[in-house]
Amino acid sequence: MLIHVVVGNEQMLVDIWRQDLAVKSIFAHADENLCASLIGRIIEQCNQALIEFSARATWCYGGMTGDEDLLISTWRELVFQYPGRFLIRTTPTWKLT
Repeated sequence: MLIHVVVGNEQMLVDIWRQDLAVKSIFAHADENLCASLIGRIIEQCNQALIEFSARATWCYGGMTGDEDLLISTWRELVFQYPGRFLIRTTPTWKLT
């Protein structure tokens, strides 16, 4: 199942996943408006949740990379702590220049 929404609160997603622990699902655009600590809460509470990175407007929400286009420390730590839980760019991204 693909969860393709913009949310400002991780609890809504946790509630969805807890309804059926057997259903694997992908949270698309997770880095778009939830910080690493909130994504960490989802991962810890929902074993079937996969987190996908393809923010459509990374410059609007602070993003997950620093000046050198490297992951900021909070995201890097989370990805390395749960390496099997992340997907990268399943949806194309774009940026105005």
